[in-house]
Amino acid sequence: MFVVSLFGTEELDSKGCDMSLFCERRKRQLELLKNENARRLSMCAEMAFMEALKKAWTAGMLPEGPPVFPAETQEDEKGKPYFAAPGQYTGLFFNISHTEGMAAAAVADQPVGIDIEYLKRRSVSHAERILSADEAEVYKQLEDPASKNRFFLESWVRKESYLKRLGIGLEVFPRELEIKDGYVKMSKNASAYTESSGPAGAEPFNAGCALKTEIIQTGYEDYIVSVCV
Repeated sequence: MFVVSLFGTEELDSKGCDMSLFCERRKRQLELLKNENARRLSMCAEMAFMEALKKAWTAGMLPEGPPVFPAETQEDEKGKPYFAAPGQYTGLFFNISHTEGMAAAAVADQPVGIDIEYLKRRSVSHAERILSADEAEVYKQLEDPASKNRFFLESWVRKESYLKRLGIGLEVFPRELEIKDGYVKMSKNASAYTESSGPAGAEPFNAGCALKTEIIQTGYEDYIVSVCV
């Protein structure tokens, strides 16, 4: 089970946020950020995270009661976040992402990855680095620019959420990942491909196995979100 929450800069402007509820790690990050846009998106990410925890409680994922803030978090050596002092969050995992004007967070009862992209962002120049050979062929056959852009970004968010779910960052080139019926896996030519199990965050994984990704309907038409569990 997983829940997802989005929080945007427009919402930040209208509602504001109480930074006293932010965890110490996020406060330190905000202090170091000099770029105002990056700072605002970081604040949105923390707000989305807190909203996702509230949804998790409503969904029955927090048996000990509603979330207590701040919820202290840390990042591992690959940058994957985790609960620093699980307590009432024992057995839960989370992930966050942000793009132009919006942040997204997922909380799940198993390792999870999430990615969000702005649909109006044109990314044609990156297609060769992201799409597999089979995807590139489909991409070339699409004539409508909007269709091409959505095809590319859907592939990207699925792959990015998969990599974040594994907690291995960009150790694998996105073009080395294959997508079929929403499932993502590494091609056998990928440098990180293995048939043996190894650590990925808190759970062993087999890089040869496919993991399910899901494009989430969020109500925000200008954004596309993928969750991988």
